[in-house]
Amino acid sequence: MKEFDSYYSALFSQSNRIYSVRYTLLTVTIACLLYSVVARGYYLYIATVSALLFQIISWYLKVRIENIRYLANEFQKFDILYCAYGKIPSEFHLSHLKAMVSGKIFSDVEKKMKNDDVGGKYYSDNIDIPREKLFSMIHENCYWNHYLYKYVFFLFATGIALISSCFVVSSFFAFPLIKIDPEYTVPRLAFTFLSLFLVYELLEKAKNSYVSSRIMLEIDNELTRSRGDISEVNLLKIFNQYCNVKESAPDIPGFLYKRNKGKLNDGWKSRVLKMPDDTI
Repeated sequence: MKEFDSYYSALFSQSNRIYSVRYTLLTVTIACLLYSVVARGYYLYIATVSALLFQIISWYLKVRIENIRYLANEFQKFDILYCAYGKIPSEFHLSHLKAMVSGKIFSDVEKKMKNDDVGGKYYSDNIDIPREKLFSMIHENCYWNHYLYKYVFFLFATGIALISSCFVVSSFFAFPLIKIDPEYTVPRLAFTFLSLFLVYELLEKAKNSYVSSRIMLEIDNELTRSRGDISEVNLLKIFNQYCNVKESAPDIPGFLYKRNKGKLNDGWKSRVLKMPDDTI
């Protein structure tokens, strides 16, 4: 449904914008922490307080991103079910979702509706049977998300390696310059806490993206092998599993999607031409 598509695309775009701001802040936080390794006196306190302040703002943005992504995923769920069955699953839930979006998102959706902007197309758009349509949309999304989450995992793994290397190298060269001074115990402890927290967050997101990618591949394989054998009840259970994975998975940066859109679209096109016998 065009309205649902407008909502979730606007929400995902907003989430990606805030995501970019948040990771810019995290980069600045890391820079402050690296500087605090060699800083002394007044500059050490400034670097530590700045890093704490940026981290607090980052935590707030993280909560905002999670709330926006929840709404986006819910609208996308409504869109898939409406495309398949031609009816809204729950008007009650939909009314609350619309009330939870910001005024900015509501204005963006109105503009899209007036401009008649059309979202992404599925290869299932020409299918009329509800079960087959839902099956095809889940299948296509799982194929795309498997690779997108895989690319996100590589991105986080690279980030972890770079940040860890920076901390190790900077600490190694700065160690002879650091003297034991009780006046600097608190900022050094804050440095340690923030460093560990940043690395832990990246590790958690890397793990979630890897697990999400694997589950999407498993669903893709299951649907490929059992195309004619899955009942509608089991298909809805698989759809629920797919939605749960999306909710727990990290954001897919816009640049990753744009960079890989062409080859994934071409890859899925070749899969569609060989179905139902082809498997990964």
